[in-house]
Amino acid sequence: MKFINISLKYFLSLLIAFILVSCLNDNNSNPVDFNITDNVKLISFIENKMVIMTNTPPIVNADIVNANSASYLLIDIRTSNAYSSGHIPGAINVQPNDIINYLNGKNLNSYTRIVLIDNDGQSSAYFTSLLRFYGFDSVYSLDFGMSQWNGAFANIWLNSLKQTLIPSDVDDPYTKNGLSNLPTINLSNLGTTIEEQTQNRVSQIVTEGFNQGSQILNLDFSESFSDYYLICYGKYQLYNSDIPLVGTIALPASFLYIPGIHLLSTSGLQTLPLSKKIIIYSVSGINSAMIVAYLRILGYDAATLDKGACTFTYNYLLQRSNDWAPFLFLQQNIKNYAYNTGPNP
Repeated sequence: MKFINISLKYFLSLLIAFILVSCLNDNNSNPVDFNITDNVKLISFIENKMVIMTNTPPIVNADIVNANSASYLLIDIRTSNAYSSGHIPGAINVQPNDIINYLNGKNLNSYTRIVLIDNDGQSSAYFTSLLRFYGFDSVYSLDFGMSQWNGAFANIWLNSLKQTLIPSDVDDPYTKNGLSNLPTINLSNLGTTIEEQTQNRVSQIVTEGFNQGSQILNLDFSESFSDYYLICYGKYQLYNSDIPLVGTIALPASFLYIPGIHLLSTSGLQTLPLSKKIIIYSVSGINSAMIVAYLRILGYDAATLDKGACTFTYNYLLQRSNDWAPFLFLQQNIKNYAYNTGPNP
């Protein structure tokens, strides 16, 4: 397993430059801790991997898995009941809290890829991200999970595609939070090297699972959302439509953070508040699940909105289907690939 270690001095110089200059017109009124904390060390060790995953998300579609299943290690992370009701031939059922031990005990050299499978691509994206930070660089998530593999499992997605948001005429991605300190985490009891500490920290987050802490199943649109820090995680077009008479399609009072730019240590990470729950949504919830995994490793109270913008502005996303096609769950993309029933072999 290969980890990319950024020079700590280089990282700190960038961090200090960021704090002094500020970015994105953020308000720099809060005192910021300049000490070399455990979190700074952790960021310097794993941030580059986050950037790589942001630029090239480790997601694989059903067609590729079907064509290459003989050379892939297929791991179904759903419950045993869901697995028994129908799973991809050759897939092994492993619960998320057991997956690191399972992979460490497996000879992975005989597989070209490790593919995680769930119902809808949400939890598999989350755990794929965590496993990559651990050091398993050949892990991928099955895009949209079993929902895309066969129509028998598609209702979990089809029933979630909604247009409940009334677009507003606000044309401002809101001024982000002022700078704040990083969350406090303690790595000293997690090992002696930064690699060992990172692996043990990731193991902690994996053990927590993908639950109400890390996933929000739905939002009540009658709420003001004042208790949350909402992030629209995508291109500007996900925040504000350029379709005439549509206007802003983002959740009310959400902040635009562009992937690969606004959550870097040098350009926006420290605008995230420590006093509020951070809820992040992307087009389909898959990319937001991956970045939430990163933020939870760092100690942020972050969660992904299940299935993302598809749950509240799907019709408008369809109008821009040329832009969003790779990220949208589309009925015409549902496959009819074979599946087996029964318990784990």
